[in-house]
Amino acid sequence: MTWSVRCLLVAGLIAGGAALPAREASAASPVAESLLPATTRLFVAIRNIKSFEDAAKQTKFGGIFKDESLKPFIDDVEAQIDARIQESNQSLGISIRDFRGLSEGELAVAVVDLGEGQTGTVVTVDVTGKDKELASVRGKITTALAQKNATPSPYASQAGAQGTKYDIPPIKEGGRPLIMVEAAHKTADGVVWIVSDNPAVTEIVSGALAGGSPPDTLAKLATFQKVIDGTKPDTAAGEPTAHLAVFVDPLGLAAALRAYEYPPKVVKPDPLEVFKNAGFDAIKAIGGQAVVHVGDYGALVRAAVIAPKPHEKSMQMLTFLTGPNFMPQPWVAADVTSYATLYHDVLKAFDNFGPLFDGFLEDEGIWQEVVESIRTDEDGPKIDLRKDLFALLGQRVSFIVDKTRPIDANSGKQVIAVEIQPGADAKLAESIRKMFDNDPTVTKVKVVGPEGEIDGWRIEATEEVPPEQANQDGVVDGMRVVASVIVIVHGGHLFIGSDEEALKKVLAKPTGPGLAAAPDYVAVADKLGSFIVKMGPTPKVQAIGFNRLDEMLELDYELARSGKLKGAKTVLGQIVEGVDRKAESEGKDIKIDGSKLPPFENVRKYLSPTGAVIVETPDGLFGVGFSLEKIPAPAAK
Repeated sequence: MTWSVRCLLVAGLIAGGAALPAREASAASPVAESLLPATTRLFVAIRNIKSFEDAAKQTKFGGIFKDESLKPFIDDVEAQIDARIQESNQSLGISIRDFRGLSEGELAVAVVDLGEGQTGTVVTVDVTGKDKELASVRGKITTALAQKNATPSPYASQAGAQGTKYDIPPIKEGGRPLIMVEAAHKTADGVVWIVSDNPAVTEIVSGALAGGSPPDTLAKLATFQKVIDGTKPDTAAGEPTAHLAVFVDPLGLAAALRAYEYPPKVVKPDPLEVFKNAGFDAIKAIGGQAVVHVGDYGALVRAAVIAPKPHEKSMQMLTFLTGPNFMPQPWVAADVTSYATLYHDVLKAFDNFGPLFDGFLEDEGIWQEVVESIRTDEDGPKIDLRKDLFALLGQRVSFIVDKTRPIDANSGKQVIAVEIQPGADAKLAESIRKMFDNDPTVTKVKVVGPEGEIDGWRIEATEEVPPEQANQDGVVDGMRVVASVIVIVHGGHLFIGSDEEALKKVLAKPTGPGLAAAPDYVAVADKLGSFIVKMGPTPKVQAIGFNRLDEMLELDYELARSGKLKGAKTVLGQIVEGVDRKAESEGKDIKIDGSKLPPFENVRKYLSPTGAVIVETPDGLFGVGFSLEKIPAPAAK
C-alpha cells in the first residue's frame, strides 16, 4: 500500500464516523483549497462531515449501515481492512474505529507536486473541540509506530503547528525509509490536524493557516475555478451547498505519484510521455461537486472535464457529437441492468489513432504501415480499414449490461452496439469476414437469431501463466483467457457481445415494450429531461445513461455470498482476482466471508436507479448524475 493510498484511506476512515452522534459543526479553517499550492494534482474534500453524515443517514442507501442483518458482514470487512492496515509498515497502526468521531468539520486530502521529483500527500482535518479524541489517536499512533521501530522526534512548523515527526525504517533491506508528520495547528477559530508524508507540505499548510498563504493557491488556479464554478449546486432550487468536492489534474497526478516508486521504475515506452505527445495533455482537469439527500435524489453529482479545443493528434479520438435521439432502441429489453448511448465520431477516432499507436511502439509511422499491409499484403485480408470498415460505421454507440439467472460466475453479460451506415450491413459483414477468416487466433461461430444463424467471430485475449504461479484458476496448457468477445453484423448494427447468450437477447424479436417503456427508466429519463431543459435552449447533449443499481450489485453480491466472486466475469470479480493474485504473490491471504451476507432482498430496498447526462461545453464536457429515491416498480425479471 503506497503512502498516498494510505492517506486516502485514512481520510475515508475519518469520514466514516457516521456511527457516532454528530454535534454542531465547527469552522476552524478556511476552505482547504486556499491552504494548498496551485501545483496540487489531486484534491478531495468533504466540506462538513456533520452535514454530510446527517444527510447520508436520511438516504435509502444509508439504511444499509443501520441494518442489523448486514452488521456481521460489515464487521468482517472492517476487520479485514484493519488487518491489512496493521500489517503494512506504512500504516499509522490504527483501526477504522479509532478515527470515528474525530471530526465534524472539513476534511480534505491532497497530492501536491513539489517539483524536482518531490511529491507530498496531505490530509487536513478540522478537529476543533476534539482534543480528547485527537490525543487518543495520537497515542495509538505512537505505540503502533514504536512497534515498527519508528523514531519519533518533536515537530514544530515555522508557522506554529505542533506535533511529531516519525522516521520509519524500510520494511525490507535496501528499501526506502519513510517519514510521517502529524501536527496540529491552532488558529483563532479552532484546530486543524495535518498529517503528511512530507514536512514541506506540512509547512505550506501551516503557513497558510497562519495567514501566509502564497499567491498561487489551488483556489486561484483557473482550471480549479472552472471545475468548482461549473459544478455548483443549484441553491435557487433548494439544493444545499456541496457536501463533496473533487479536483484532479490527470497527467499531473500520474507524474507526481511517480515520486512514490521505489526503486524508481524505468518503463519504455513511457506511457505518460506517450499520452502527452499524442495530445492528451489537452485534458487539464476533471472534477465536480456532490450533494446528498436533496429533493427526489439520494445523491446528485455535477462533474466537468476541462479540455478546451482545438484538440490535436490522438486526443481527437475523443470527439463526441451532439445526438438527435437517445431513446433506447426497440431491441433493448425492459429488464436490462444498465443502458447508455452516446454519439461519437468513429471515423475521426480511426484517423487519429496513429500518434498513440506509434508512441507505444516507439516507431513513427508504424500505424500507417500496419494499415497499408492489411490492404496490400498477399497473406493478409486485403481490405482498406478506413474505407471498408470504419467509414461504414455510424455515430451512435450503445452499451448494455445485463445478467442471466440463476446467478453464477458467467451470469454477467455485456453488449456494445454501433450503428452502421444505411444499407452497409452486407459490405461490413464481408469486410469483417475477410479480416478474421484466416486469423488463427479468431474462431468462427454461429449465433442463432430469430431469422436463423448469423456468422460471428470470437476474439480472445490470453495471458501466459507460469506453472509456479500460485493462482492457476482457468489455466489450460499454460494459458488463461482474460477477455473474450463475439463480433456480428445484423439489423443495421455492429454488435460486440461478451458471449452468444448476450447477443441472442438483443437479436430476439421484442415480446413486449422494451426499456423505453419501463416505469423506472421513464422516471429517470424524466429527471434527465428536466436537467437538460435547465442547460439552455440548445444544449449539446452527447450521452445519457441509466442503471439499476440493485440489479448491478445483485450479481456481485450473490457471487460473494456463494464464494464465487473471484474471477467472475464482472468488474468487481476481476478486481478481486487481481488483488488476490497480488496477495498470494506476497504470501498473504485475503478472505472476506460472504456467507455472512443475508439474502439480497434485505439489501435491494436500499438501492435506487441512477441516471446521467453529458453535454458539450466551451471548455470540454459537463455532466449531471443522480440516484433517484422514489421510483415506480421496475420491470419484473
